[in-house]
This record gives sequence, structure tokens and C-alpha cells, in this order.
Amino acid sequence: FGVAPRSAWQSDAFGNSVFTGWTGGGCSGTGPCTVTMDVAKTVTANFDSTLQTLTVQKVGGGPGIVVSSPAGISCGSTCNAGFALGTTVTLSTDASGAGIFAGWSGSGCSGTGTCVVTMNAAKTVTANIVLPPVAVISAPATGQVGTALTLNASASTASGTVVQYRWSSLVRPAGSVVPALPLNSASPLLTFSPDKLGHYEFQLVVVDDLGLQSAPAVAAFNVIDASNPLR
Repeated sequence: FGVAPRSAWQSDAFGNSVFTGWTGGGCSGTGPCTVTMDVAKTVTANFDSTLQTLTVQKVGGGPGIVVSSPAGISCGSTCNAGFALGTTVTLSTDASGAGIFAGWSGSGCSGTGTCVVTMNAAKTVTANIVLPPVAVISAPATGQVGTALTLNASASTASGTVVQYRWSSLVRPAGSVVPALPLNSASPLLTFSPDKLGHYEFQLVVVDDLGLQSAPAVAAFNVIDASNPLR
């Protein structure tokens, strides 16, 4: 500009931003900025984004993704995105492989359906994608009639906590009275005394604090005559 002319600027915020004011060159506030160019001057126009950030947190250790509509979040890889103020965002899950979706929490979401969030502020939603529990049995290879044996399931695992051990007898020698019905217990240990020579098999299903059940695990062993182990 030539020396000393006056110049005036106005801001034009559009899209997902708002004009917050001028700084420099003697300008302030949000009205027009008028500068007398008697020397070189610098004016800054300040704009703030009006996008509100939605953050998704995945917990539970299970495989799967969370996606949003409108698009923006695909978590997995992109777990936060900005959405225009007032936008309604719908989140859904796609558990994969062994993953099981156990529910939403945060920002008013719960249950296992879709999560609908109105972006009137920054918000955080948690998606709990878990793995089913896994039953593991440690058992002796052989035993003797009348000698107590212990099956140990303490190595069983779950995304949460194992709360129930469901034992059942699958195979036992003819005439044995070892219980054949499920033995539901909060203890990982099953102790019994074999009453007949022969082959035994026990099955275990564990249940976690989310109510999820494992696939069955089976322990097999033989009860032998110690005086004649080939019998």
C-alpha cells in the first residue's frame, strides 16, 4: 500500500470454524480491522475449529474394529475424529475371529447395539471387545484306586475373571460311582478318589464374569493296579 492510506479487512469464517478476533496492527475484537499504513504492519486473524472430537477406546483384548457413520472413525487404526457441532454419530462394532463384543460405556452408550452420540462437545466412548475364556486342565497321567487325585484348572484364562468351573465325568469304568453330573464350583480344583481300575475322562467348561463360556477341555487318565501296572 502507499504511505498512510487506510486499509480495512473483514473476516469470513466458513465451514467448521469460527472467527475469534484480530491481533496486531492496532486491531482487536471481531469487527472490521482498520489499519493506517504509515509503516509495515502485521495483522493476525484468529479462527478456531468448531469440530468436536469423538474418541473411541477399545478395551478387552479381543480382535475387532469400531466404525462411525458419518465416516471418520475406523478403530483399529483411526480411533478419534472431529465432527461438526451437533452432528449425530452412530458407532457400530465388527468383532472378528474369536472376538466377542461385550458392550459400550461412556457418553450415554451401553448395551451391545449401536452407540448413538450427539456431538455437542468432545466425547469419549469405550468399546469392550473380549476373548472367550479358555479352559485348561492339569491332571496326572495315572492314578490308583482309593488314592485321591486332583484335577487343577487354575491355568484357565479369561478377558475378565473366571467365576465358575463346570466339571463333568465323560468316561468311567463300569461300576464306578464317580459323579457323572456337572459339578459347578467356584474352585479350580476337583478332587476325587477313583473306585475302579480303568480309564477316566473329565470335561471342564469355565465361565467368566461376563457370562461367556469356554469350549470344553478334556482330561484323560488311567487308574492302574500299583502292584501290577500292566493290568
